[in-house]
Amino acid sequence: MLKNFISAVVKITEERFKDSVARCKPLAGYIETTEISAIHAETPGIYITSVGSGETTQVETGEIDSVIYMVAYLLVVNSDSLKRESSVQELITKMLTLVNGNRWQLPNVHPAREVESSDLHGLAKGFKPDVSSWRYGVSVLARASDLYGGTDPIANLALWAVTWEQMLRLGTHPDSSEAVNPNQIYSRFELDVEKVL
Repeated sequence: MLKNFISAVVKITEERFKDSVARCKPLAGYIETTEISAIHAETPGIYITSVGSGETTQVETGEIDSVIYMVAYLLVVNSDSLKRESSVQELITKMLTLVNGNRWQLPNVHPAREVESSDLHGLAKGFKPDVSSWRYGVSVLARASDLYGGTDPIANLALWAVTWEQMLRLGTHPDSSEAVNPNQIYSRFELDVEKVL
């Protein structure tokens, strides 16, 4: 389910940004340093990944609702700082709009929530991060540092993270023969299906 979910997020993001980014891909793990030059050569770029999960709740159907922590890293390389800033701000605005409330055309995905953006420039300068939130935890920052270029960060690169939480319904519904309308989810408190706008 998680793999299909990330694939759907990447596909829809790629479609929405097809005229404004050179690359949109899932970021499965840490990047080998030999690939950094290729990544920095193809920007603007968007890299999407899951960095963990939060609360898990069993629902009346026997399925489980699990909160997934998601990150989209937005990279722009440009020696002109004004153009670089303008480009990354345009990407941030567009990504925030795309993510907010999106269910990625999947039936067992609740609307995206808690959507935020943050500038990760401090990583290249060695600033001490505040890791009191998952949004600045080890997984998020390690991948960001890797995208920057590890111990030899590239100049002229802007790196932002758009983060959000997405609840996924996991498991098999007892009546799996019944098709679930993608515009419906099961309430935690009732067995009836309720409409979600």
